[in-house]
Amino acid sequence: MLVSVGGYVVVQWFDGSIARIHLNLGQNRPASAAKGSENWLLVGTDSRAGSSGAFGVAPGERSDTTILAHLDADGTTTNVSIPRDTLVTIPEYTDPKGEKIPAHKGKFNSAISEGGGSLMVQTIEKLTDVRVDHYVSVDLEGFAKISSALNGVQVCIKPAPAGFSEDGGALNNINDGYSGFHGKYGEQTVTGNQAVAFVRQRHGLPGSDFARMQRQQQFLGSVFRKATQANLLLNPIKVASLLAAIKDSLTLDQHTSINDLEKLAIHLRGVAANQLIFATLPTRGITLADTDLGQLSGNPNAPSLTPNGQTQDVGNVLVVEPDPFATLMAKLKDEKAPPPAMASAAPKIPTVSVAPSAVYVTVQNGVGRSGLAGTVVGALRKDGFQTASPHSADHTGYPISLVRYAPGNKEAALTVQAAIPGSDLKEDPTVSNGIVLTLGNNYSEVKAVQVMGQAAPVVSTPAAPAAAPTTAAPVVTAASAGNRCTY
Repeated sequence: MLVSVGGYVVVQWFDGSIARIHLNLGQNRPASAAKGSENWLLVGTDSRAGSSGAFGVAPGERSDTTILAHLDADGTTTNVSIPRDTLVTIPEYTDPKGEKIPAHKGKFNSAISEGGGSLMVQTIEKLTDVRVDHYVSVDLEGFAKISSALNGVQVCIKPAPAGFSEDGGALNNINDGYSGFHGKYGEQTVTGNQAVAFVRQRHGLPGSDFARMQRQQQFLGSVFRKATQANLLLNPIKVASLLAAIKDSLTLDQHTSINDLEKLAIHLRGVAANQLIFATLPTRGITLADTDLGQLSGNPNAPSLTPNGQTQDVGNVLVVEPDPFATLMAKLKDEKAPPPAMASAAPKIPTVSVAPSAVYVTVQNGVGRSGLAGTVVGALRKDGFQTASPHSADHTGYPISLVRYAPGNKEAALTVQAAIPGSDLKEDPTVSNGIVLTLGNNYSEVKAVQVMGQAAPVVSTPAAPAAAPTTAAPVVTAASAGNRCTY
């Protein structure tokens, strides 16, 4: 009786010690998950509260890590990372002063700073049409305590691609003054503040926020493997010890109890490493066509763009790719995925009216990645373009590649635009010599073009068989080699 009463008191003490927030989500919400499934929103915030300045000083909180975890009745768990710069519609809400803020466009990670966890959950449900059953938030101090409670978490870092550098090479993926991470290439154990720095680092990484999300997924996969290998989830005393370590860094919604956390642990301890799946919300850089065609929102709130392609008042953003997004959401909603797209018999080659040999191009590096402009100059020359020596743009941070041309020179500019997929076109009277191509973050390749009336050029990539379905990207799980070593 004493043991039972003591256990009950401990559970009630844990339950009463954990911070709670009231989500107040209303009635107009997505349908509940299928029987046996549920959805958890796992949020890592950059709140410095209680850290005594260990991670710097900054007011409020933002969502540095956001994962929508779908615990499927079939035993799998799919964890979808949401990029912080995803352009979303933030629903209408009332601020602490009682002022009603209308629905508006913004970066995803601004939702929590504007209206807390409640507004963040509403934003996610509006974006995904997936009902969030449970909300769990852990601050920076919590990441440090989790790693320490596990006696360190093993991670692996691989060298960045040749030619990549940031700030002239002062920053790289094992030495970052912003996050404070200092590591080495290969396997290593991180704990405490270095574990926090590992999952927070964004500068010096190839792919920036996407590389950071891969780090976060690797970290969670490693935590899962260590917890299951050590039978931590099967040992109530060890689970209680872990909860005691992080309880002051944990926030739950008002309907999530210690019993729900226990059910979560029971589900996870029955999951094999190859059933813990990691994915990232499919997004791409924004283009002028997104606003011109109303693809961003389908309503008058679609943002306008600055000359370099950034959204007014929002900044550099990413937009959701509709088709892969629909496929991923079907998994989270326990629906049948749309049929795979069929590959064409051969890659489509854009047709232009002006031959590359008649086009003079000056290439500018608008992303700050060392050597990129020189690489593109070489590829353009190989395809017949006349080019000058590469230059740096007036600033870095261009989200999309931009082709500028003098009045009357549009046809030649269209040839360059066709060779640079995803680029935008702009008439610019300041351009006095040929075409100016400023490379943006969405640059992927120099594509072969076909001149009207001429035979199509030979494309080096072999054609796919007609009517063959596209090969799906390999699923990344906690057991995957790719999850065990990232940038």
